[in-house]
Amino acid sequence: MSVTASEILTEFYLSTSDPRLKRLTSDEAIIWLNQASRDLARKLKLVEYMDTFTTVDEDAYQLPDGCIVVTRMDWTATPSAGDYKKLAEMSKTEFEMLTNGPYPVCEPYAYYVRASFFHLVGRPAVETVDGGRIHYYGVPDRVTGVSDTIKLADYMRDNIRNGMMILALEKLEEVERGSYQSWVASIPDDREDRSRDRRPNIRLSSSWQGRGAV
Repeated sequence: MSVTASEILTEFYLSTSDPRLKRLTSDEAIIWLNQASRDLARKLKLVEYMDTFTTVDEDAYQLPDGCIVVTRMDWTATPSAGDYKKLAEMSKTEFEMLTNGPYPVCEPYAYYVRASFFHLVGRPAVETVDGGRIHYYGVPDRVTGVSDTIKLADYMRDNIRNGMMILALEKLEEVERGSYQSWVASIPDDREDRSRDRRPNIRLSSSWQGRGAV
């Protein structure tokens, strides 16, 4: 599911009645294309990814770049066999009660998501390359040229173009400043997810530093 940047840009230029780019520039259009597509992905949870990561003798790992919300976590001691097992998601209270003392060292059986990193519970005693697998909603990669593709379904083209139009009209001072942000705020977000609901309320300690990498 993807759409090319050139298709959206062509429609956008025609919609602005400026196909020869006398009032707008192609660089501006690409910036607006990225902004609109990524904001739509954040609000509507449109792009789902699955990445693997190496588990080590640590409990905390950084979330992937562009991660909006984690939907599932898996682990296996034998990645080559592909026998990943689903880990249980813990609430903040569950995690704090369990880790109020020595951290459990054993095969991971659960996870807890914070604002920019997550914990595996328990902590594996040995390193396993690709032992962990994370499923999450994220933002599409940034477009840098007209030949690039956007990892969004074709039916989102009109919405992306609408967002770009509002950004262009703001630049031309034909609509009030803040019109784009109002448009983004008007996009409904009906998806329910415990990780998403919990994460905005978490405040990181200024002394914490993430360990491990996704």
